[in-house]
Amino acid sequence: MNDVAKKEIFKQLRRLIALTTMGCLLFVSIFTVGAFSKRVTIHDGENLISVVTMNTDTHKIIEQANINLEPEDLLFRIDNPDNSTEIVIKRAFEVNISADENVSSVKAVMGTVADSIALSGVVLGENDSVSPDLHTNLEPNMNITVERRCKISVTADERSKEYSVPVGANVLDALKFAEIPLYENDIINRDLSGIVADGMEITIDRVGYRNKITTKTIPYQTIRKNASYLDEGTTQVSVKGVSGESEIVIKETLKNGEIIETEEIKNKVTVQPVSEVILVGTRKKEQTIQVSTGESRQTKLLSSNTSGNIADTSGSSLSYSKILTGSGTAYTAEAGAITSTGTAPKRGTVAVNPNIIPYGTKMFITTTDGYVYGYATAEDTGGALRQGTALVDLYMDSTQECLNFGRRTVKVYILN
Repeated sequence: MNDVAKKEIFKQLRRLIALTTMGCLLFVSIFTVGAFSKRVTIHDGENLISVVTMNTDTHKIIEQANINLEPEDLLFRIDNPDNSTEIVIKRAFEVNISADENVSSVKAVMGTVADSIALSGVVLGENDSVSPDLHTNLEPNMNITVERRCKISVTADERSKEYSVPVGANVLDALKFAEIPLYENDIINRDLSGIVADGMEITIDRVGYRNKITTKTIPYQTIRKNASYLDEGTTQVSVKGVSGESEIVIKETLKNGEIIETEEIKNKVTVQPVSEVILVGTRKKEQTIQVSTGESRQTKLLSSNTSGNIADTSGSSLSYSKILTGSGTAYTAEAGAITSTGTAPKRGTVAVNPNIIPYGTKMFITTTDGYVYGYATAEDTGGALRQGTALVDLYMDSTQECLNFGRRTVKVYILN
């Protein structure tokens, strides 16, 4: 074998060795990359990013994925048993806090309203009100309001209660805020325009009015009148007294439900009283003589020729010339009837014996038991009158009145 051939063989052998070495290095490199790389899933809000990396540092993986972070953003990493990794990015967001007439913004990733207020440096007072509630979870662009409050005590409607009301409010606005109603006549121990202060005590006295309607009996008056046709020492009720009635309206002033004042604002008589009239006898007892016609069936008549004066039921004085005492009856008649003298009978028409009491005689008639027939005129007659079984027969408006009267002893005053 010549030298040329040897050189060629040696050259080919070196090339083979080089290729083999390169192949081995490539295999080792591929094996190393496969053994030490991992798949990482990145959750960035609604975005889902997947990368394969040999980096183990979380921030370097984020840089490899070309994701920009803000200083307040938070990263959460989860290494799974299958050599995969999940990274969750919590982006910081702003919330606005309004307090003491200032608005400030803070950045937060999570937490509650209370956490954001702590970050802002706002110090809450014991009675302050926060909206939304302190335990509310934060959300992007949330507006949080801190309202400074003070505590007041209000006594009204028979109870006392504490309320938290806005600092700087006047008394009227504070009561409205506490939903405590005020009425026109209420009495308040504070100036409504005054500013409330912590610990202030407010008292509200409720003042109201109501009308009470009552009735009151009006007693009747008693009037006594002399009656010369009644015997001395006797009385007779001419008009029975009737009590009246009045309606009284009383205005009551109440303070916290208790009556503190009453006032009569109306007194109206609804039923007028009727005065009772009592006739008092003034007539001296007179001697009478007996007049008889001699017939056994005739009524005995007692007559007095003593003249005098009597009072009628209204108190008017009447002059009489004679008194006749005897039996009296009553009668009535149908419509269209005519008396013996040609008149239409009516109350005051009396049937008589014209031989004893002439037609046309004016009389005033009472009974000994107190009944007053009153004024009468002799206009009629009848068999009983002519036979003497009755002195007078008095006309009544109805049969029932006649039955009620029956037969009574009458006194007939013959008027002048």
